[in-house]
Amino acid sequence: MFRSRSSNSSGWHRDVIRISTASQGVIGESTLAQLQVRTNAYLVRQAKLSPEGRDTCLLSLIYSHPEKDVAILACAHALTRDTLRNVSRQELQVNLSQSVGVRRYLRTIITISKAHIDAVNNAEAQCAQVLLQLSSPDIFAVGIRLQELETILSGGIPRDLVFCHDLCQMPLKACNFFERQLKQMKQVGRWEDAYRASMWLSSPRFSVDYPKTEELLNICFKGWKKWARWRPTSNRLQLWGHLKQKEREELGDVLALEGPDEIGQNPRLLEYLHPIFDNNAWLIKYGVLSLYSDSRVEVDQMLTRVLYILDMAIVDFPQVLALFTTICTQLVIDANMLGVLEHVIASRDISITTGIQTLLMPASTNIQINFLTEVLSQLSRQQSKELGSMLSPHIKGIVEENMWRLQKAFCDRIRNNQSPSGVVRKLHALGKALQEAPWLHPYLDERLKSLLRQWPTNEELNILLEVRACAHSSQTRARSPLTKKIDGDLVALLTGIGTFGEVGNPVQGLIQVWRQPPDSHVREIALAIANQTTFPGDVRRQCLQELSNMNERFIRRMEPVIKQGGDMACVNFADILLTAHLMEGGETQCWRDFFRCMIEQHRHTIVDSMLTYFNSLSLWFDWLKKLETVFGNALDTQPGTFTMLHRSFYDWNRLLSTSYLTSLKNLETVSGPGPRNLQWILMSWETSEDIIPLLDYHNSLSTGPCQRATEAVASRLLPNGANSLLISKTISLLSRSTPNGVKACLLVLDARKDLPKLAAENMLVDRLQSNGISSSDKKALRALSEVIGLAVPENQPETSPLADIQESLPAAQVILPSVQPVPAETQPIAPVEMEASLSPAVDYLGHEYLAIIDEARRLNKLRLGLKNHDERGTSALLASLGIEDPAALERTFPNIPPSLVDVVEYLNDNEYELCFPLTNLNPTRRAELGYAGDFCVLNVYL
Repeated sequence: MFRSRSSNSSGWHRDVIRISTASQGVIGESTLAQLQVRTNAYLVRQAKLSPEGRDTCLLSLIYSHPEKDVAILACAHALTRDTLRNVSRQELQVNLSQSVGVRRYLRTIITISKAHIDAVNNAEAQCAQVLLQLSSPDIFAVGIRLQELETILSGGIPRDLVFCHDLCQMPLKACNFFERQLKQMKQVGRWEDAYRASMWLSSPRFSVDYPKTEELLNICFKGWKKWARWRPTSNRLQLWGHLKQKEREELGDVLALEGPDEIGQNPRLLEYLHPIFDNNAWLIKYGVLSLYSDSRVEVDQMLTRVLYILDMAIVDFPQVLALFTTICTQLVIDANMLGVLEHVIASRDISITTGIQTLLMPASTNIQINFLTEVLSQLSRQQSKELGSMLSPHIKGIVEENMWRLQKAFCDRIRNNQSPSGVVRKLHALGKALQEAPWLHPYLDERLKSLLRQWPTNEELNILLEVRACAHSSQTRARSPLTKKIDGDLVALLTGIGTFGEVGNPVQGLIQVWRQPPDSHVREIALAIANQTTFPGDVRRQCLQELSNMNERFIRRMEPVIKQGGDMACVNFADILLTAHLMEGGETQCWRDFFRCMIEQHRHTIVDSMLTYFNSLSLWFDWLKKLETVFGNALDTQPGTFTMLHRSFYDWNRLLSTSYLTSLKNLETVSGPGPRNLQWILMSWETSEDIIPLLDYHNSLSTGPCQRATEAVASRLLPNGANSLLISKTISLLSRSTPNGVKACLLVLDARKDLPKLAAENMLVDRLQSNGISSSDKKALRALSEVIGLAVPENQPETSPLADIQESLPAAQVILPSVQPVPAETQPIAPVEMEASLSPAVDYLGHEYLAIIDEARRLNKLRLGLKNHDERGTSALLASLGIEDPAALERTFPNIPPSLVDVVEYLNDNEYELCFPLTNLNPTRRAELGYAGDFCVLNVYL
């Protein structure tokens, strides 16, 4: 059946696309054969075609096909040489700017050489093959391919297909790639690969045999000659091939020592680096790698030694590489540190390697204390002591920093009232590890070495923490004084601040108690004793030490007493101390001292409590006998000693109980029963001489000339004994008065009883000015006047007030005509008779004066009553009788007490004005209260 040319070409295109698609773009020999078969089939159907006509027909297929390279390969075997080369150059070189297009083009040229041997010769095919390899180069084959390319091109080949303008840039790109790859290998430490890739540069005949390649390198890779001079130790590079990529990157500057010298003209960088003298030492520094030594020769040798140690670590002990990396990249290396590495490699101890690495890291000050302690313990082992000595200069600062940090954290927890147990144990473990590391001591500061010498044992620390926990839980307060004391001891032991072993430290006694077999009762008593922080520490410590020697009965009786506290604990404790079977086996002195401290502690309350508790004198005296028995010769006689611990107090109460018990019984009728009401006597041992006259009076109640005066004075004794000294003094003075003195005292007593106070005071002044009594009588009279409440002027008048009374009698006759005056015609009295009759006259005048005053007061009240009823009429009556009427004054201050006259003003019967000064308030305060002046006026309406 006849088919048109268009239908044949369409079928060809479909079949070519199908074959190309099936091959996934890879035109191999089998695919090429299929394409040739399909093209031959197409040509068979064409009528007799000349070569030119066949080229034209095939070119039409190529031009109309979407994949030009596939179409050219399908038709290559049937095209003439020139036509094939022309169409390949025209249709295939349009996409060479893209790397994908270049590789596809070169593969097409190579395939064309297989399909049409005459169109592309063998040299062109080889060139295309080399260029194809350079398009995606292998770093290890770049040199070989460049040399092959120079060899092929030097033989002379057509360059229109295989070395056109776009393809001639490929060697340049390959050189750039080669340079970049070497730099990358250097950065990641792949020195073995770098050496293998660059070995071709160091060939002796490279420059002679491949001048074009050398010229190309001079253009694209200016540093190639440094790589060409590189002469590393190949075995070492091969050994480094076992390093992991991370290790290579971290050790980049160390590995670079074996790399090329990019600065000088040396085979290796190792030969280029030279030490410089800085700060009295020789230093070599490259990147992060720093080496120093006092000797230039030594620091030169250290570079080689570093590489040797790295080789040894890779071969013998790869686990040390992390430590090697830390030392080389984060520390300044000296010969001692290199010795550490060699020692660790020889030991092959993984645990100590990890520990040393952590210690030497820059952030090692924040490492876990448990880890640091473990490392120190490991280094203290016999086989590691040499290693520890080498590390001492480096870990000294780490240890001191961590010790200081723990001490600060411990003190902060104490200061913030938080439990320090966890920090304390870490601090103690670190100190213990340091204590067991004598190789480190020469490098520590003196303060820390001194602290380690008195470092507590595990037992002491555990006891202190246990005691602290018990003391803390037994207190209702957040932090008791005992807890503070234990904290202070812990601080002293673990930081060196303060003292722990001072004399009298009660914590030492607690430690001794806690070392005994556990007994909850004994420990509770011990805590209670230690908690008496106001007691001397030595007393508490002795009691705590003695506690383990006391019998069980003492412990049972002591526990409720020590827990009870208060004043009653003193009563019960005295009974314990006086009970023989309770004190068996123990020392009494320390408990007596403790009892003394208990009394001192309650000095402000114990007297009142005991006077109240013992409700009879016999019980009071019995308890004092017990106290005297307990203390014995330990009672003090020094001034300022507390009453219940003073010898004179007990002597006084013994005197009272033996000689004045009757007086005390009698005084109980005045003050009330029981010691509480007689406190003013029982506790008056310091003024006993002043009290005894009163006691003597109540003890005998004897009669005598001064009995009535004495009874009057004694009757004025206040129940609380506040005036007991005055009463006792007065009684004592009365007992020594003369008869005239007693008579004067009785006269004043009667006047005070029967007359107004003013009259009695005038009588007192007159008696004091009398010449008939002695100076001791006057003392008694003054004391008496103080007892009965009469005031004696300090400056007494020279004349008797009775003379004034006599002068005023005529006026009194006018006012009070009913009073009988003394007869005017009295005969003169002889001096002797006058002296004999003077006392009765004085008595008479005194009584008359008082009677006149009482009558005047009665009449004045009558006058005021009449004026309230009829003011004007009463005033007129008084004026007619010639009696003075103070009406104006009374109208000014009606019904106003004299004490308020200065602040109260009468306005009318229903209105008063009160004026208050504000001088006690400052101006600011007065302004706040709304007052502008210095006083406040208040009107009161009734």
